[in-house]
Amino acid sequence: MANPTLTPFPTPPLPEQDEVTFNRNAANSLLAQANFVNEGNIVITWMGQQIDAAAASKKAAADSATAAGQSADSAGTQAGNAKNSADAAARSLASSETVAAAVRAQIALPSLAGQKGKFWRVAQDEKTLELADVTQTITKYFVSAAQQLVRGGSININHGLGQRPKIMSAYITCVTAEWGYSVGDVLEVSLAVASASDQSGYRYPAGMGVLSDATTITLLFHSFGIPINTKNNLSGAQVVFANAANWTISVRAFV
Repeated sequence: MANPTLTPFPTPPLPEQDEVTFNRNAANSLLAQANFVNEGNIVITWMGQQIDAAAASKKAAADSATAAGQSADSAGTQAGNAKNSADAAARSLASSETVAAAVRAQIALPSLAGQKGKFWRVAQDEKTLELADVTQTITKYFVSAAQQLVRGGSININHGLGQRPKIMSAYITCVTAEWGYSVGDVLEVSLAVASASDQSGYRYPAGMGVLSDATTITLLFHSFGIPINTKNNLSGAQVVFANAANWTISVRAFV
């Protein structure tokens, strides 16, 4: 097995980043953490194999030295050879342990003992890794009550989190069947204004923008509303717009 390597971490999410960049970096960081666990396990397995091989070589050399002592005719030669092998094995073991220590120091790996259920994250110094609970990253969250969807207006929602949310998402719930959707169907929607083509191919600005501060989330809706795909005709289907009376909207926020 070739010497394993570790993939460098991407740019981490930072409080000063705008929401889109923060969310993208947060997603990239989470994916990188999952990939790092796999690569880290490979590195740890490789180190264990090197240490086991060195220990086995040392034991084999010691066994050889014992056998050499039992052979009167070639005891001296075999003992010398066994000692040389034992010394080489000891040096190999020491070298493997040095490599293992260097790898741990390079990537700043803490002990895994007692860390069940935790995940890797980039520390505040942006140079080392640490194990953390989910609660150490997401300390509070808020899910709003369902709000009647609007077009060309706004909705103010008090979140009570005490600081501006780091991450937000929204979903709409069907309350009156339309566009193939049944009552109770839930759709995740984008927190962004975009353009969408209707069934005639005409492009409209649509969607919603989001403002937030330490107390309030404000949803700002374009007059054409939120674009969605029809549920049962996805082959070449044009975008349609959710009728405000037929849907409610809810917001999630995390700090």
